[in-house]
Amino acid sequence: MSATLKDIAEIAKVNVSTVSRALNDSPEINEETKQSIMKIAEQLNYFPRKRLTKCKDTKTIGVICPEINSNYYAEIVNTMENKLKKDGYTIIIGLTNFKSEDEAHFLKLFAKKNVDGIIIITSQDDSIKEVLVRFKRHNNIPVIQVATENMTEHYDYIKTDDYKGVSIAIEYLIKLGHRRIAYIGDMQSKLRLKPYIDTLNKNNISVHDDLIRLGEERFEEGGYERMSELLDLEELPTAVFASYDNVAIGAMKAIYERNLKIPGDISIIGLDNINVSSYLYRPLTTISQPLNEMGEIATRILLDKIGKKNSAIQHVVLQPQLIIRETTGEIK
Repeated sequence: MSATLKDIAEIAKVNVSTVSRALNDSPEINEETKQSIMKIAEQLNYFPRKRLTKCKDTKTIGVICPEINSNYYAEIVNTMENKLKKDGYTIIIGLTNFKSEDEAHFLKLFAKKNVDGIIIITSQDDSIKEVLVRFKRHNNIPVIQVATENMTEHYDYIKTDDYKGVSIAIEYLIKLGHRRIAYIGDMQSKLRLKPYIDTLNKNNISVHDDLIRLGEERFEEGGYERMSELLDLEELPTAVFASYDNVAIGAMKAIYERNLKIPGDISIIGLDNINVSSYLYRPLTTISQPLNEMGEIATRILLDKIGKKNSAIQHVVLQPQLIIRETTGEIK
């Protein structure tokens, strides 16, 4: 059951009409009461019953995204913005910093602003599923999920097979003869750890805890710090899987600083195939994710939903591809 005005009124110890006026920002309600009611509504994940009838198009799309300072999300958002702009739409972006409560907040905010559609690039927290189910009960705004592992059957989603991408990377290193394969990453990309472990187990290769390095630092800094930890081990890995390319680039710096060769001493492979990965002094072997295609498909499905051209729920899974460059080689 989803929360109602009555539920909020009972907790706030006011009548239903007061709750309604507070949530509609009525000047008749004092600010203290208004803030108290809004906080309770937020805690109950209350979604106002809005837009159950068609309002005038605003030509605006709400995009909910964890961040745009990483190439991964920036490329998806940029692709969607270019496509939507050609169709006369403007996007407004809500950045969540990977917090599920902020995802719920922006869903409510965009509904209040009567956007024509919402694209949500969700966090790792699967509580968003319940939030989206409640949202759909009270809103007819089309919502598309993108690049998520927390899909819900109630909405269209477009994703890449992330699990397969990691597996391809590890299988390739194994094919090159590597057995002592390390994993480096951060907490935001920790879902990529499971396929690393599964693939080693499938190939009867021991999983060594000391070769798995996760930390709070992100991007190149995180890669540098985690690789430095590995380089302090008595027995070094012969290959390293970095959970995304920025991490791999930081790791490469740490390796070079120890006067080690890539791939002569240590092979390294990343994931996502960001633009800079092919322009490095030693171009990075990586797994390509079809990010542009993902953004284009998400936009097309959303515009079809807005235009009532297709009401069927679509679930699209795109396939990753191994890009072999110069940072991986056979074990010597």
